[in-house]
Amino acid sequence: MPMPVSRPCIDRQANCKAILPRGASHYVFETEFCNPAAGWEKGQVEKNVRDARSRLWQVMPIFTDLAELNQWLEERCVALWSETKHRELPGTIADVWEAEKPMVSQLLKAEMAEREVRSIAYHTKGARFPSYKDLAGFDFKSSDVNEAIVRQLHRGEFMERAENVVLIGGPGTGKSHIATAIGVQAIEHHRRKVRFYSTVELVNALEQEKVLGKAGKMAEMLTKTDLVILDELGYLPFSPSGGALLFHLLSKLYERTSVIITTNLSFSEWAQVFGDAKMTTALLDRLTHRWHRSNTALTATDIKPAQRPQRKRERRHLH
Repeated sequence: MPMPVSRPCIDRQANCKAILPRGASHYVFETEFCNPAAGWEKGQVEKNVRDARSRLWQVMPIFTDLAELNQWLEERCVALWSETKHRELPGTIADVWEAEKPMVSQLLKAEMAEREVRSIAYHTKGARFPSYKDLAGFDFKSSDVNEAIVRQLHRGEFMERAENVVLIGGPGTGKSHIATAIGVQAIEHHRRKVRFYSTVELVNALEQEKVLGKAGKMAEMLTKTDLVILDELGYLPFSPSGGALLFHLLSKLYERTSVIITTNLSFSEWAQVFGDAKMTTALLDRLTHRWHRSNTALTATDIKPAQRPQRKRERRHLH
């Protein structure tokens, strides 16, 4: 390269041409000058140059793919760690790493556990459960619920197939408790995304979204979740337009997101809620294509996807 210094340095100061700082920036090294009359300083600088040259200028082998390159880089780094002395502690970098590895491993495990706790807390808050519920707090002995089916649903396998769950029963039969417990389990143990709604609350939100000219945004958001819980369908009435919006939402979630619905109405009474018999039939067809049904007050029935229910069907008891 051309002469980078325009005149000799005095007290380690020199007038450098622009080429030197550009080269230092490009090759990532620090400039260091020595006094002309101090031979030992010149030796130090030359040693630094020799060390930098051995690190910068390496003969690179030819690699056929990135995997081979990464393997070579890993082996080379390990070799350098074994050869290079640690600047502050006795031994090589590899020796110090082996001594510190148990502590670093514990720190990583603690950090991962902390992140897991924060993630669960974040998704639990985002689910908007009215209260925390789990199956440990549900009294199966004083309930007619089929415990085997509830525990099967609690494992969350139905979400892998985007199946739906309908919990039917009167007030105080534990429908909301079971639905919430399934949602909590899905977040805490299966890392699922869950959203809980009162059905009337959801319908009101859909109507407000339509008024604001943002129809479809909630549906798009909910398709990215694994489970949507609609609580208390039929407890409070909503408008026919709200029923149509709910129908379109459930159609959007069909075979993409699992839905749990709790209700005190039999399927034959759903037309009163939606205000349109044909739309209700179409909704039930989608909803029960992939579904589990649990009547929390009387019976529990598990319908396989291939067995689509008719409007009138005979119930069977599971034991």
